[in-house]
Amino acid sequence: MIKVLNVVEKPSVAKSVATILSRNQLRVREGRSRYNKIFEFNYSINGQQCHMLVTSVTGHLMEVDFEDRFRKWHSCDPADLYTAPVRKHVPEDKLDIKRTLEEEARKCHWLVLWLDCDREGENIAFEVMEVFKGIFMKQPKILLLLISGFQMQWTLGKKLISE
Repeated sequence: MIKVLNVVEKPSVAKSVATILSRNQLRVREGRSRYNKIFEFNYSINGQQCHMLVTSVTGHLMEVDFEDRFRKWHSCDPADLYTAPVRKHVPEDKLDIKRTLEEEARKCHWLVLWLDCDREGENIAFEVMEVFKGIFMKQPKILLLLISGFQMQWTLGKKLISE
């Protein structure tokens, strides 16, 4: 059976997506972060039986910072910041979410991202995909991207459930 990892932008929306798609026939278990539960249920996509896992991030998964030598107020000329190197990383308070995503991804064949259809949602999508780069890209996996905004209710209610 195909296993599908669904990653949603917010925990409350993950619960709604899982509840609607499963018709409230789901199992809930804890992830590493107490705020990001994992919802499981069986589902059919175009006649293909799938085991769905739905979890979430809590907004941005990564931060962008200057290297340490540029981070103090008087450590450099402010003009140097325009060309200073930056690093993108998962901050300490989001490491449990990252670990949950990595663990669940190892068990799955497909990835579906449920994010707001705006620049911030697109950026979060790339942050999540960066975490999965070493997992999903090693083996042939199908990466699906579903970006939803305020039309998610229509998408969930009409399109996906009818399959």
